[in-house]
Amino acid sequence: MLRLMEAVILLDTTRPKVSMEDAIKVLEKVGLVHDRKRPEFGIVIGGDGTFGYYGRVRRIPLLFVGVEGEKPIGSKAYFAEVGFEELEYALRCIKAGNYSIIEQKRLMILLNGKRLSDVFTDVYLERGLNSNCLRYRVEVKGEGFSFIDFAIGNGVVVTTSAGSTGYFSSLDRIKDGSLLNIDSYTRIKEDQVGIYHILPTYTIR
Repeated sequence: MLRLMEAVILLDTTRPKVSMEDAIKVLEKVGLVHDRKRPEFGIVIGGDGTFGYYGRVRRIPLLFVGVEGEKPIGSKAYFAEVGFEELEYALRCIKAGNYSIIEQKRLMILLNGKRLSDVFTDVYLERGLNSNCLRYRVEVKGEGFSFIDFAIGNGVVVTTSAGSTGYFSSLDRIKDGSLLNIDSYTRIKEDQVGIYHILPTYTIR
């Protein structure tokens, strides 16, 4: 007899894309158990914001399930592995053992030497209510390379691969025809970190 796998459904707590009842029905249809206490993996249903949140706070394997918004500025779910209409098939594959787990890197955030959090997508520093531009420098050190950016601007974003579509190649995201061409987006690689200066008036490296 096959052991029943246990999973937890994770939705946006304020504006869920689907109902919890509908999601659990799909889970039970393929013979999986919904367990909030000790799940083996999580099923995150929603858009990129929901993926980013649970990617930061959860420490279990996660399946990202997209529900693309109908509105022009609705969710695009770029980081989804499957759509909600494909969830049943994906869960049957997982139950049969036809899956792989990819470890995504996080950013460790420290303030004055004190660890604040680990983030899955991005972290940013911005001027807030101050009407003046920020004057700052970004120092990057890696294996075999290093650089320092000096900038005057509204702020800076440091992003992982998971968050990179939100900041890079802005002009690539102009809608042309019925669909957005996701393949044309500039996405940094999984072993890279992206740095994006917000409305800089001056930068030098």
